Amino acid sequence: MYEHLRFFREEVVNEKRKRGGGGGIPTPEDVAGHGRRLLNNLQQQRAAQPDVGGFDQRRLLRLTLTHKQAIDLLPKIPGLEFISQEGESVVLAFGNEEALRVFEERLTTLVGGGVPTYKQLFYAIDAIGNVRPEDRTGQALRLSGLPEDGRLDVELLPVEECFRQPADTAFRQWLTNSGISLLDQVVRPGLLLYRVRCTAAQLASLLRYRDVRLVDLPPRFGLSREAVLTGVNSLASPLPPPANAPRVAILDSGVLSNHPLLAPAIGDARGFEASGNAVDACGHGTFVAGITLYGDVEAARQANAFTPHFWLLSGRLLDNQGEFDTRLIENQVDEAVRAFHGEYDCRIFNLSIGDRNRPYRGRHLRGLAFTLDCLARELGVLFIVSAGNFTGLSTEDFHWRDGYPEYLMTDHARIIDPATALNAITVGSIARYDATHGSQRHRDTVEEMPIALSGLPSPFTRIGPSVSDAIKPDFVAYGGNIAFNPLTNRTTHRGLGTLSLAGTGSGGPLFSEDYGTSFAAPFVTHLAGRLAGLMPEASANLLRALLAVNCRYQPQWSNTLIPEDQQVHFFGYGAIDEDVLYRSTDDSVTLYAEDALENERCHFYEIPIPRAFFEGSRSRDLVIAVSYMPAARTTRLDYKATQIEYRLVQAADFDRVRETFCANSDLSSISDVNNAVFKATARSKGTLQCDRWTIKRESAKRLENRLFVVVSRKDRGWAEDLASELEPYALAIQLRDHENEQAQHYVQIRETLALRVQQRQRARS
Repeated sequence: MYEHLRFFREEVVNEKRKRGGGGGIPTPEDVAGHGRRLLNNLQQQRAAQPDVGGFDQRRLLRLTLTHKQAIDLLPKIPGLEFISQEGESVVLAFGNEEALRVFEERLTTLVGGGVPTYKQLFYAIDAIGNVRPEDRTGQALRLSGLPEDGRLDVELLPVEECFRQPADTAFRQWLTNSGISLLDQVVRPGLLLYRVRCTAAQLASLLRYRDVRLVDLPPRFGLSREAVLTGVNSLASPLPPPANAPRVAILDSGVLSNHPLLAPAIGDARGFEASGNAVDACGHGTFVAGITLYGDVEAARQANAFTPHFWLLSGRLLDNQGEFDTRLIENQVDEAVRAFHGEYDCRIFNLSIGDRNRPYRGRHLRGLAFTLDCLARELGVLFIVSAGNFTGLSTEDFHWRDGYPEYLMTDHARIIDPATALNAITVGSIARYDATHGSQRHRDTVEEMPIALSGLPSPFTRIGPSVSDAIKPDFVAYGGNIAFNPLTNRTTHRGLGTLSLAGTGSGGPLFSEDYGTSFAAPFVTHLAGRLAGLMPEASANLLRALLAVNCRYQPQWSNTLIPEDQQVHFFGYGAIDEDVLYRSTDDSVTLYAEDALENERCHFYEIPIPRAFFEGSRSRDLVIAVSYMPAARTTRLDYKATQIEYRLVQAADFDRVRETFCANSDLSSISDVNNAVFKATARSKGTLQCDRWTIKRESAKRLENRLFVVVSRKDRGWAEDLASELEPYALAIQLRDHENEQAQHYVQIRETLALRVQQRQRARS
């Protein structure tokens, strides 16, 4: 086993030409009629009862556009301020009296057959209206209504920095004047979020407050606590990790720090909820901690070998019932992450929590997902989060065996906040076992029927994609299964779940069994923690890229009832294979690079592939992953301020590659080498991008020349104040040739890289 090989890009940096502007906005067939309809819209909007409150006197306009490129023309109207893109065709904007007057004058010009200034904007507007209370009502509030305790979460419009404090002050004063209790708040760039308590009458006013973007129920977290408890008679006591081992944090319900298998590795445990208590009262955090620390707890138990590879930090966020209290989760997470990062240089955080009130419906990322994306970028930390559990809409209308896996492809089963976070790793669940305790005892009965077969999606896992169709979940891991008993009409997971540590206190069982995506995520966290221990200088981007190039698709996935175009939404890039995650071998070599890229530029990497890799009739794989953590903005559906992506290309020499990318500044016009699994158009929508090429005998001959990876950056037009001059990224490449028993690829690649270094040094001297 060898250390992974670091390699470097070609020293020539190619400045890309900026992309062209694309097609224009077409002229309506009946310009006068179009103007007359919009003018009527505007007059109705001005005559309607205005919203209440607000930090100034401007009107909030709801504009429906036929072309989203018209958004960039809105600031051309004096007194009009773009606020947010609320859908593919809907934008919100503040308008003062001057803006409304200009609108009326220019629409009147259209009606009269004239051509107004910035005519394309008015051609692209399909409707002008007000924001209605139903537009501000969140999905969970719409379905469930006002809860008995009256608690709600209120998000204000994401105004510019100069208006953030006035908006906050005005809203809090309005709450006081209206008799609405303020329980907690988050006021930071891109996010104005408040937890309040109100009556039904107060809610009606709240939904008409001008600056309110969304009102919804607070997060609900259903932690499954029914478990099969088992015990052991004797265990070898774990030794503490090395003093300089990494720190990995669990943000959950706390931990049972005196658990004999956890105690030697607990570095710190704190409470960040109202009580300040750090002890786990519901068992969920302790269960997550066991998997985080030991990975496959069942294998460790059977081998009686528990070896901590890193220190555990615990931040308790949940109360005794495994729910959130009056504090906003965004504040709790921000406080915990900054504390553990600042004091311990902790760079890996597990969050096995999710808000089942908020399945992703294809609009903005906000709330905790946005908070994680911002923290990941600012602090350079890695978040691993669970995809969330789907339990149906209600016990009356949902049964596990009805339509598996089709029900997982409905909107109700989409990933939940914060699983949508682009700068985090999201983990879905697959089943490991398909025989319950009952079926193991009674082999001739079919009373307990597993919903999923081993290796297939767990019946409760949620699926992607995320914003802009970004691939989510990123990975899958074992999280358990469920069986259905048609005689009792009940489900069970006994024998089908995941084994971990019990949070039952002293004298109770040491182990318990449970199921959920909550317990798939810490498998990946465990791998990331071990990898960080072996590569202490690796950034969060590099850890993500290295995990991705070690992913595999299991053979049975291609033979399921899941349509081929939906499989990526279930499995992401696959399940992580530990075999060569930590070290390279003679037949599986991992190369990596870390760099930072300017806007409108490319970096070029030549892959040092030995000729022997192409010889013979066996199959071999080339896997490439790129990871970056861009800034984000909640006002745009684009969300990412920066787009970094890559292409795998072949050429006789480097000059030809460089010429190709000089002539084609838009990467969408440049194709990869054939037979990529995920394709550039799909993988490039996320911030962790991975793909695999299987090279067979017939294709090997075409690839004997040279292969290059080209990494490119393109910022959004609105991103100038968010993006950095140099955006960091990591690249990982893995060459797999497992069928070649005589492979000596590692030594050959290492020698090639050393020769390149010597040649560069001579060229500089």
